[in-house]
Amino acid sequence: MKSNHDPFRGLRPRIREVFNRDWNPIGGCPEDEYDSYITGVAKLLLKGAPDRDLIRHLDQVERVGMGLPGNKERLPKVVAALRAIDLT
Repeated sequence: MKSNHDPFRGLRPRIREVFNRDWNPIGGCPEDEYDSYITGVAKLLLKGAPDRDLIRHLDQVERVGMGLPGNKERLPKVVAALRAIDLT
């Protein structure tokens, strides 16, 4: 039997908030537009990945996953906002 336990449950709304407020590479999207990217970022945060790994991950999502040109100038601010999330 599968467990319904979501190890990122408490983090999801906080990461979503950062994605919508600070990242938002598409703009003008529904609130849940970036939810499919939350788990990848949560895993990186919880394992203590360095900022460069988070920036690389989000850049890949923008360029490869979304087909956008990317915006590396914005990403350090996004990572700083993600780092400000209480992981406990």
